[in-house]
Amino acid sequence: MKKKLIPILIAAVVVVAGALYFLVFNSGGAEKPVVYTEYSPGEFFVTNVDGTTNLLKTTLVLVLDTDETGGMTAANTRIRDTIIAVLRSIDLDTLLDVDMADSVKKRIADAVNARLEITNVVDVLYNDFVVQ
Repeated sequence: MKKKLIPILIAAVVVVAGALYFLVFNSGGAEKPVVYTEYSPGEFFVTNVDGTTNLLKTTLVLVLDTDETGGMTAANTRIRDTIIAVLRSIDLDTLLDVDMADSVKKRIADAVNARLEITNVVDVLYNDFVVQ
């Protein structure tokens, strides 16, 4: 009887060890890589600079951490309105500051995410940025 019990116990230990190995080292499998997609909200933006008669012209794209842009296309008018509001709120001193690009990008991304109640806008890229 004991001779029959030993192979069964060994088999049970091997099965349990294999299951633990699988759970520890293969849980979730390989992580899915993040897909970044660029979304253009339109050709360009022209706004007046806060408190001046200067104009700002910029062309930009939004960088999304998803490849699904259907919701962005449907909300394009709200996206453009949000971007214009952010651009119009920036004063000339901020625009002329060397480090302004990153802070304005963050303000635009945060504002669009808040307006659309999403978190997919992770960056903003400028194609041009001119103050006249």
